[in-house]
Amino acid sequence: MKSVLIVEDDYISRIAYELCLKDNFDVVLEPDPDKVKELYQQRKFDVVLMDINLGLQAVNGGELMQELKQSSPENQTVFVAVTAYAMPRDEKRFRDMGFNGFLSKPVNYSALAQYLQHVTG
Repeated sequence: MKSVLIVEDDYISRIAYELCLKDNFDVVLEPDPDKVKELYQQRKFDVVLMDINLGLQAVNGGELMQELKQSSPENQTVFVAVTAYAMPRDEKRFRDMGFNGFLSKPVNYSALAQYLQHVTG
């Protein structure tokens, strides 16, 4: 079973992700960037769903993704930006930043598992 790390600060969104994905993925939910860094060092994830705006945290999702990639450049983890920034130029900006995929909010939860299967091969 493929593993997904969901970095999301909104509690309701985390629950929705878990309910949607738990039958097809090993789901780990973590809102705290420091704990995300620890988790990423401890185990391999096939995909990371990264909220861009992490609320009051000192780091945003783009910065956190870059830190994770730099800390373990050998990992082949797929990073998907999840954001309310939904203009076509925004998707390009996040892909240029290093994300492999892009989901705009509100997330279409009914299609999420299929999308993750697609981006992880």
